[in-house]
Amino acid sequence: MFILHHADDQIEVLAEMARVTDGYILIGEDVPENGLDRVFAAAHIHSSQWTKGAKGFHTHDEWSGIFSKLGLRLVETIKVPRYKEPIYPVARRIYVLQTGAD
Repeated sequence: MFILHHADDQIEVLAEMARVTDGYILIGEDVPENGLDRVFAAAHIHSSQWTKGAKGFHTHDEWSGIFSKLGLRLVETIKVPRYKEPIYPVARRIYVLQTGAD
C-alpha cells in the first residue's frame, strides 16, 4: 500500500501481480491532483531512502490507462481522505482491480 511509486518498473510489478493473482488486486497509491500535491510528492520521492522510482507518481487517469493496458479491470476507486495523513497531505486512492479471470 502506497509504495508503488518507489518501484523501478511499475508496469513489471503490476504485470507480475496480475500473472500470479486469480481474482482481485488492491493497490493503494499517492495520486497527485494539484500543484501542491506534486510539490509534496516530489519532495517525498527525492528524500526517500528507498528506490526513487524512475516513473514515480501518476494521475488517476494515467493509472487507469496503465491498468487497462495490462488487462486489469478497475472495479472501484476509493479516495482516501486527506486528513488521514495531515503531515503528508497528497491525494491518495485505493484501486480495486480484477484480473482477467472471472
